[in-house]
Amino acid sequence: MIGIGTIVNAFAIFAGGIIGLMIKRGIPEQVKETLLKIMGLVIFSMGILSLITNGISLENGKLVSKGFVLITLSLVFGVVVGELLNIEKRFVDLGKWFRKIFRQDEDNRFVEGFMVASILFCVGAMGIVGSINDGINGDPSLLYTKAILDGVIVIMLTSTYGVGASLSGVSVLVYQGILTLFSFAISSYVTEEIIGNISLVGALMIMCIGSNLFMDTKIRVGNILPAILFVVLFTMLNIF
Repeated sequence: MIGIGTIVNAFAIFAGGIIGLMIKRGIPEQVKETLLKIMGLVIFSMGILSLITNGISLENGKLVSKGFVLITLSLVFGVVVGELLNIEKRFVDLGKWFRKIFRQDEDNRFVEGFMVASILFCVGAMGIVGSINDGINGDPSLLYTKAILDGVIVIMLTSTYGVGASLSGVSVLVYQGILTLFSFAISSYVTEEIIGNISLVGALMIMCIGSNLFMDTKIRVGNILPAILFVVLFTMLNIF
């Protein structure tokens, strides 16, 4: 069944969210604050690992960085567009709508949890490649792996942020579902180079999320999202 990988991925996030909520009830507030910092450090480390894996290669015995001029310009253009459109505010408004629907008006972390988890689970290359494989080849195995990872991470996020983080499953369902539906149209354009460059941008965004959590920085990560479109465009045009 085409699309089953995305459905399983979203279900794993919802299930992990339920477990996280059960854990949350027994955790003192002081412990939650520390867990939030630890989660931020873990997420930041995930970004660094992805950056090293996708951005550095060994050629003739020397470490060589790849695509950082292109990535930098993509980030610059992406941030300018994202700030002008104020994309993060759209995430906040959607989070507030969900908070109202689920009657969580007293949950001050609901919106932030929804936004952090949604971006974290959607910016990686696994979702893109996995959705295309599912749509074209009927192979959901990569999304099954992603489902396990997302399910584990959302347990910790939900235990500190609350129900908002678990609703990121809706974002994953919509985002990966669209990619799966249009996989036949986009597959020929999604080259290994594009995937690698998307991974670099995603890694930097993940690092920003981690920084916001454990260093209390105020980077508007949602407004960086257009950088993914620019990195795809610049890579296809091969102008850098």
